[in-house]
Amino acid sequence: MQKIKEVEGNKKTLEEAQQQVKMRDSEIERRDRLLQDRDKHIETTDTLLEEKDLQIKEGEKNLEEKMTLLEESKERLMEVEKMLMDRNKEMEKTKEQREEKSKEVHEIHRQLEERNTLLQERETALEEMSERERERETALEKMGERERERETALEKMSEREREREGLLENMSSEVETSKRQLESLGKELQEKERELEEKNKQLEERQRQLELKNKEVDDTKQQLEDRKDEIEKMKQQLENQNKEMKSTQLQLENQNKEMGRTKLQLEDRKEEIEKLTQQLEQLETRNNKIQIEMEKMTQQLQERNDEIQKTHRQLQERNTLLQERETALEEMSERERERNDEIQKTHQQLEERNTLLQERETALEEMSERERERETALQDRNSKLQELRTQLLQKERELEERDRQLEERDRQLEIKKGSGDNADPPNRMRRFSMDEPPDMGGESPGPAPPVSPAVCELRLVLLGGSAAGKRAAGNTILGTEEFGRQASTHTLTHTSTESQHSESRQGEVAGRRLTVVETPDWFCSGLSEKDTRRDVELCVRLSAPGPHAFLLVVPVEPSEGEERRMLEKMEDIFGEGCWRHTLILFTHAEGLGQRSVEELLQTGSQELQQLVEKCGNRCHLLNIKDRPDDTDITQLLEKIEEMVSGNREMFYSSETYQEAERQAREIERRMQIEREIEERKLREKRERREELDKNVQDSLKKMEGDIQQHEGEIKILNVRTTELESKLKEERDEEKRREMERELNRETALREEMERKLNTVREKRDRERREMEERHREEMEEMRESYEGEIRAEAERSLMKIILPHLQRNISMTKEKMQGEFNRQLEEKDREMERMKLDVLHLEGRLREVRQRGTVMKETTERRTEGERERERLGKELQDRSSQLQELRTQLLQKERELEERGKERLTGNMTLDFQHVN
Repeated sequence: MQKIKEVEGNKKTLEEAQQQVKMRDSEIERRDRLLQDRDKHIETTDTLLEEKDLQIKEGEKNLEEKMTLLEESKERLMEVEKMLMDRNKEMEKTKEQREEKSKEVHEIHRQLEERNTLLQERETALEEMSERERERETALEKMGERERERETALEKMSEREREREGLLENMSSEVETSKRQLESLGKELQEKERELEEKNKQLEERQRQLELKNKEVDDTKQQLEDRKDEIEKMKQQLENQNKEMKSTQLQLENQNKEMGRTKLQLEDRKEEIEKLTQQLEQLETRNNKIQIEMEKMTQQLQERNDEIQKTHRQLQERNTLLQERETALEEMSERERERNDEIQKTHQQLEERNTLLQERETALEEMSERERERETALQDRNSKLQELRTQLLQKERELEERDRQLEERDRQLEIKKGSGDNADPPNRMRRFSMDEPPDMGGESPGPAPPVSPAVCELRLVLLGGSAAGKRAAGNTILGTEEFGRQASTHTLTHTSTESQHSESRQGEVAGRRLTVVETPDWFCSGLSEKDTRRDVELCVRLSAPGPHAFLLVVPVEPSEGEERRMLEKMEDIFGEGCWRHTLILFTHAEGLGQRSVEELLQTGSQELQQLVEKCGNRCHLLNIKDRPDDTDITQLLEKIEEMVSGNREMFYSSETYQEAERQAREIERRMQIEREIEERKLREKRERREELDKNVQDSLKKMEGDIQQHEGEIKILNVRTTELESKLKEERDEEKRREMERELNRETALREEMERKLNTVREKRDRERREMEERHREEMEEMRESYEGEIRAEAERSLMKIILPHLQRNISMTKEKMQGEFNRQLEEKDREMERMKLDVLHLEGRLREVRQRGTVMKETTERRTEGERERERLGKELQDRSSQLQELRTQLLQKERELEERGKERLTGNMTLDFQHVN
């Protein structure tokens, strides 16, 4: 009845556990729905970003239209300037308005200077635009990097979801097995709770990644707003340019008005000149001297007109230079448009490549999932077989050990009965064989102690804090106090202190050969991670091939937070599988009276209770101060043996820890190599950029120095010309004037040469800037192409490594299928050929019969006509049958050819599909 009740209780617990699992599955589904909703929200944000990009493109189109309008306005200005040139030619004919013309020339000079300033301002604006484009390129690069990080995060999320699905499948399998194994219900429920906690952690990480995605979306929105601000600035600049154009138009209108006034003045002057000519005709005889003076004045006027023509030519040349600069500006704008088009194309190419990579990754993930399922199935089968074998071996060993223990107990009882009541109790047989330091492989180089053949071997590892009493516990178990004295002989490094390295001793206790390894305080000591790793490796070597039990030494009154640190650190160092091999050893120095372990656990903290549950409720009380009885230590050893017999493995193997550490080192090494490669690439990019910047700055400095020199020389020449002109006005002698005019011509020629040189220097500067920009672009494109090529090569290599075996399998399967179909079709053809042969034999028999009939008809002359008719009929039949046979043969050959062609086409089609899947 009790068993039935226990079974019913177990069934109830199973049903409760199933309900809990269903509840947790429902929670997981709800969280998956929340994640899907967040993914939809992200997709909506992506659509909004695309709409904003379209708005930006429309704004750029509007800017291009405004640029066209500006070009049209520039052409109108050119036409207006041509009109002005024509009017200036008309003004050259007038001789009396020399001063007004000189004023106009000065005004034109001022206008040219203003235009030069405007051109300089435009050049600065273009430089700012180029800088903004560079900033945009850097922002685009950052966006690409963020997209790559986002893809890596998504890949991690997919991997975690796969792990979660695998964990769910394992949960279902464990629930099915729990029906058969009622005793392991508590452990499986605890493992499920851990897995759920891990799932919650994964979901939290996914939420963090979604928050990061939202932050990236906000960053993109900020970038779009910055672009809008830049577009508004461009619009303001265009409006300012329009205002300047309007002001220039007003100036031109004022000039036209002034020209009209000057025309009126000229007409008035002409009328006055006509009056004067009438008076001069009357006074020609009287004023011969005046005529001579007038001729001289005319000569001077002609010379001044020549000078004015030269100035007009200079103005025309400067206008041509302005036109060339405007064309250069137009070319720069066209280049900017081409840059934007190239950037858009690169964005499209990147999006296409990302889609292709995602498709390939999905295919790879499907392939890897299939392979993982197969591998898991094989591993499950192998693990089951190994478990059965190990269970059989363990049972055999346990039977042998129990037989030996029974024999030893019988002997001890016989000795006790013979010794009498007053005799002293026998001393415990404890020997020590480790008087020399151990080897790096975990074995002692000294001679082994004399151990009886019926001795059982146990390897124990003492873990705990500094105040837990590990050393005293080890001394009480072994019945000695040599742990502290011989520390230097049992550590691998003799120079270090005893509290920083693991120590090991061996001895024989209660008919068992024990190896006890004492470890330092790994939980709250001041050791670094490297020292702890080294000490863990040392502990594993000393307890090779693996410890049977971990004795977690805990004082009766532990400090706050010690149990939690033990939980975390044990799983970090040895993994979750170590709890199956651990036993808690409560140590106390004073008498506890009649208090038991259950009372200690009830009065203890929740963390201590969790720790005991982790260890499977395995614990033992041990008195450190007084030497305990042999029964206490034998009970402890019996508990350890029960734990070992209940586990699947006889001892905790260090291969798992070593493999995990080796894998971690390999991962760290790969990460370091990848970081070094990325750092090298970044350094090369930086060095190239710095070199380009230095070269550009040096060339610009040189050009600016040359320009400053030429401008200084031009200023000096201008000063000299003004001085010479002032001297010309002051001096009246003709010879001196001629010399001064020659000097003025020389200086004007020098000034023109210097201006030409300055223009050439500026053109060189512009060319060098363009060349440097083109080189920079080419180098950046080369770097991008090389980086993308490396990524493609690595991706293709990884894809080929993963897909090639699968491809080979598919190809072999398709070949086998095609060969089977081909063989089947050949068999069918052979059958048809056999049928045709039978038909031919039947026809030949008919022919024989006809021939026999023919001989009979020859003998019988009465039935000649009938025999001839039958012969003709039979001949026709034979001809028909022969033609049918030929047709059948041709059809068979055609069918064979068609089958061969179909087989070839199928093979080629399968091969192309496989290669397309690979690509």
